Amino acid sequence: GSEKEAVRLSNDTEYGLSASVYTQDIAKGTRVAKQVKAGQVGINDWPLAIAPAKCPWSGMKGSGFGYHSGMDGWRQFSVPKSLVCASKL
Repeated sequence: GSEKEAVRLSNDTEYGLSASVYTQDIAKGTRVAKQVKAGQVGINDWPLAIAPAKCPWSGMKGSGFGYHSGMDGWRQFSVPKSLVCASKL
C-alpha cells in the first residue's frame, strides 16, 4: 500500500498512546511518524524501549490526557500567573 494509506490506517483508531514505523528509508519513516496521531512514535523500534527517561510521555485521543516525565510532565502541576502593577514602587 501507499504511504498515505499507511497513515490513514494508523490514525483510524480511537486510541493513540504509542506507535512504531518500520522502514529501511529513515526519511520516509520520519515523514510518516510525524503524521501518525500518537503520543510516542518510534522509528524501527518501540518508543518505550529507546526513549530517554526525560522524554515526555503522553497519549492522544482515547489514550489519556496529560503528560508524564520531562519538563512537560512537571508543567501540568503548575499554573502560570501574570502579576501586573501600574504604579511604581
